[in-house]
This record gives sequence, C-alpha cells and structure tokens, in this order.
Amino acid sequence: MSDFKFEGTTRNGKLVQGVISANHYLQAKKRIRQFASKHRLKILHVKKRKTFLYKIQRNDEKPISGEQKAFSKEEGYL
Repeated sequence: MSDFKFEGTTRNGKLVQGVISANHYLQAKKRIRQFASKHRLKILHVKKRKTFLYKIQRNDEKPISGEQKAFSKEEGYL
C-alpha cells in the first residue's frame, strides 16, 4: 500500500491536511473524495509518497548515500 497526502480547506477557509493509505492513486482519490463530502471540504492537492535518493558528505569524510520517503523533494531536506 502507498501513502497519499491530501490538502484542502473547510468552508471557513481553514487549511486541513491528512494522510491516507491505498493500493493506487484512483482508490486514494475516491476515499479522499468520500471523506471530503462527509466533512464538507474542498480538496486542493493529492500527493503520493515517493522515495528520494540522496548523497551527503561532511568535510573530508566518506560520502553517505541513502534513500528517504517523502511527499516532495523539499520535504526530504527538513
């Protein structure tokens, strides 16, 4: 199963976000749509969690490579 992050707003304009697990994008979107209609939300974005590869090196040390799961590349830098 994959994780999908959604962002939306309430009728008052308050930002709402959450994470849902689903087998594929269409199933996630369907479940998010059902949740949104139940709670009267307007969905703005749906993003799938991806795996990002990285390589870092501090001073003269040996470089370290690895992977990190995140919803965006910028999120992986935090």
